[in-house]
Amino acid sequence: MRAYRLILLPLLLALSAVSAAGALTWPSIKVEATAKGGQDTFETAFPFKNTGAKPVNITAVQTSCGCTTASLTKKTYAPGESGELKAQIDLRERTGWQERTVTVTTDDGTPPTVLTLRVNIPQVIEIAPRMVVWSQDSKRDTREVTITAGTDVAINLRDVVYSPQFTVEQITDVPGRRYRLRITPHSTDSHYRDEILVQYEAVVGHPEEMIVYAIVQ
Repeated sequence: MRAYRLILLPLLLALSAVSAAGALTWPSIKVEATAKGGQDTFETAFPFKNTGAKPVNITAVQTSCGCTTASLTKKTYAPGESGELKAQIDLRERTGWQERTVTVTTDDGTPPTVLTLRVNIPQVIEIAPRMVVWSQDSKRDTREVTITAGTDVAINLRDVVYSPQFTVEQITDVPGRRYRLRITPHSTDSHYRDEILVQYEAVVGHPEEMIVYAIVQ
């Protein structure tokens, strides 16, 4: 029993020292969410509170990549004071689940806190196929490309830009949801390649572009 008390006493003293110092408590260190289709950025907040007896200074905030930013209204928090860290992820040109972290370092003697943000970015648009090919001296058959909006997303097909080497017919199957391009080469006598630029909007006022490749080989 005495040995047990000798072991327990230093532990209680250590816990007492921690509670006497400053200490940030985070109710949650992980956020998982699904973004809206066409959304450029996603922002969330991680609340915290100084549950210790002394002020705490946040000495460093480091994100895991350049597409993620984190901000605080201030860096020093008094005993009992609450705050929040805002984290924002750039969603452009990304789809599927994305995981980013923010590491927060303080002067309270505790290890850095790693905050995790997982965001599911829905696919805004699908173009298939992304490449149409003809053999040299083959028939000038028409090839079709299908443009489909992602789940819960409406797209507006603004324009299709292409060279005089091809004719491109635009067909609307379902407005906002499904379109087709009928692509026909003017000639297959020689090798050439063109980039057909598909311009669309998933969010009004935010034009986007994707490329379809047309090749005679």
